[in-house]
Amino acid sequence: FLLVTGGVGGSGPSEADVMRDLAVAAGVPGERVVTETASSSTFTSALACVDIIESRGWRSAVVVSDAYHVRRAAMVLRSFGIRVSTSAAPGGRQANTRWRWWYYVVREWIALPVYRLRIALERFRRRRPGRRPTA
Repeated sequence: FLLVTGGVGGSGPSEADVMRDLAVAAGVPGERVVTETASSSTFTSALACVDIIESRGWRSAVVVSDAYHVRRAAMVLRSFGIRVSTSAAPGGRQANTRWRWWYYVVREWIALPVYRLRIALERFRRRRPGRRPTA
């Protein structure tokens, strides 16, 4: 199965819908593509993916994202017991100016400890009785 994720940005179709269409055009059978379209951030996307993965009984995932971003996305899934491997999408560094690329890298360095705190809070919330699912 292919799980694609991403909500709607400013307008138009969701990122997940665009990725699904690209995958189908590349030959992936549509019934093998699972979409998550409600997320608005990497964190909510990863949590929604955790819920989908767990509900389907899957145990592992390959996270594909930009090279500077893949570590943070994978960290969330790993924190909830999903076995994760990663693959950096091509073109990230080449598609950005040097300064833009460093902006993304520094943003990720800052985001990692913030995500560790968010993960801890979410794990605590999920342990409480009567919790509502995130997705």
